[in-house]
Amino acid sequence: MSSSDEFGEEMNANGDSSGTVKQRFKDRSKKVAKTKEILSKQAVHTKEILSKQAVKIAKQAEEHERFINKVTHLLGVLGFGGFCFLLGARAASMGTDCLAL
Repeated sequence: MSSSDEFGEEMNANGDSSGTVKQRFKDRSKKVAKTKEILSKQAVHTKEILSKQAVKIAKQAEEHERFINKVTHLLGVLGFGGFCFLLGARAASMGTDCLAL
C-alpha cells in the first residue's frame, strides 16, 4: 500500500477527512466530465474537417474524370484517323471511304 493510501485510511479512521474524500471524487468527476466535453468537441471539429476534405476530393475526382474522358475521346478519334490513314483513305472522304471498307 502506498503512503498516500495509508494516510487516507488514517484520516478516514479518525473521521476527519470524509469530506476531503468526497471532494476528491467530485473534483475527479468534474475533470472527467470536462475531458469528455473537450474530446467530444474535438471529435465534432474533426468530423467537420473530414467532411470538407471529402467534398474537395469528390470535386477533384469529377474534374479528373472529365479530363480522362476528353483524353480518351481524343485518342479514339486520332486512332480512328490513323487507322483510316493506314487503309489509304483521303482526308476529304474519311467519314465515308474508311467506313465503306
